[in-house]
Amino acid sequence: MKQLLILILFFLSNIAIGQMDVVKPEKSVFQRPEYVGGDEAIIKTIKNNLKFPESAVRDKVYGVVKLGFTVDTSGFIKDIEVLKSVRKDLDNEAIRLLKLLKNWLPAYEDGIKKDAKMTLPFRFYPNKS
Repeated sequence: MKQLLILILFFLSNIAIGQMDVVKPEKSVFQRPEYVGGDEAIIKTIKNNLKFPESAVRDKVYGVVKLGFTVDTSGFIKDIEVLKSVRKDLDNEAIRLLKLLKNWLPAYEDGIKKDAKMTLPFRFYPNKS
């Protein structure tokens, strides 16, 4: 009986020790890149610099161009790609506008600067006014 009790205590102590060795990873904290001035500054820059291609106006071609890009650890944009195209002239205008957005704060993960992928839609529709 004494041996059985010692054996049970031995197994219980191993289980308790095994549970103490388990370390739960902490969730990492990620802060996405931010454009200086926020969304309002993005909209203002695009609105002030948009040159709607005459060919698109003439052909009545409208739509949304979606661009993907990376904001690097210095806050610069790189690796621009067209994720959703409307037409080459509108795609090129969206890329030109994106390149004007130069004031990015980089992403951080656990306090360390990281490259981060972003997407941004550019809506090309006629002015209703």
